[in-house]
Amino acid sequence: MRAAKLQHRTIDAADGTRLSFHWRAGSAERVPLLVVPGLGMPAETWFAVLNRVDPARPVAAIDPRGSGRSGGLDGTVGATSGDWCTNIGGSIFADDAIRVLDDLGWGRVHVAGISMGGMIAQHLAVLHPSRVLSLALVCTYGRPGPWTKLVWKLRQALAEHSQPAEQRMAAALFLTGPTAVDNDPAIIDKLMDLWEASPPNAAGYRAQMRFCAGHDLLDELAPFGPAALVVSGADDLLCPPRCGEELAVALGGRFVCVPGATHLLTLEQPATVANLLDAHLGTVEAMAIRSTDA
Repeated sequence: MRAAKLQHRTIDAADGTRLSFHWRAGSAERVPLLVVPGLGMPAETWFAVLNRVDPARPVAAIDPRGSGRSGGLDGTVGATSGDWCTNIGGSIFADDAIRVLDDLGWGRVHVAGISMGGMIAQHLAVLHPSRVLSLALVCTYGRPGPWTKLVWKLRQALAEHSQPAEQRMAAALFLTGPTAVDNDPAIIDKLMDLWEASPPNAAGYRAQMRFCAGHDLLDELAPFGPAALVVSGADDLLCPPRCGEELAVALGGRFVCVPGATHLLTLEQPATVANLLDAHLGTVEAMAIRSTDA
């Protein structure tokens, strides 16, 4: 059975910002899955995974404000937006996610996020716990380590003082690394094409970067136990596996390290991610049923 084609929709956030997302309906017997992409990335970076997960499961993928077809605080889309949101907070991203869930009529959902999307998922769990049944956090952290802080410092400097093409090349190198390029020499060009087709809002990209660099929820996360899955790429340069291990310990969840994978895990190994998600969500739902029966 093939997954249904994702539909596209735009709605307005509480402040009038345009929010873009893709979604598909599914069986009422399945708990919906909400996914969130990383820094500057559109919802499309999750499509290869969503096309492989249980086709009966309702799914939605958000363009975080400043990325894809979503707008900035001035309501414009893409690279044309003016300077907005100097210091964007996690509560804004979380509220946007709730707005999407409400529009779809979804109550409690599974939430998966990669990189910045994983940080947004954490804020959603902290600020709206009644809406989150489970977490699947991919290539992300609860608190940046010393190496990651240095990377963000460099990337912020490049964002302020270099041309977009140079910024994208630096980002591509940190997102991939030697292993990814050895396995797929065209991967940098693919990233460049993705950004060219869906350029992030320039000012919004800088705001998202500041959000990522300052993200620290490690001490605020409530234990999720088996309802939390943390996945890292063994060759991730931006979020080394020890970041994922630390996050899994804080959540009391399961940690998986994928060999040969980098920060672009959902693009590099979508089947692996889909299989991990299907198994995780199925386990969580079976636990919920047993708890209700008890």
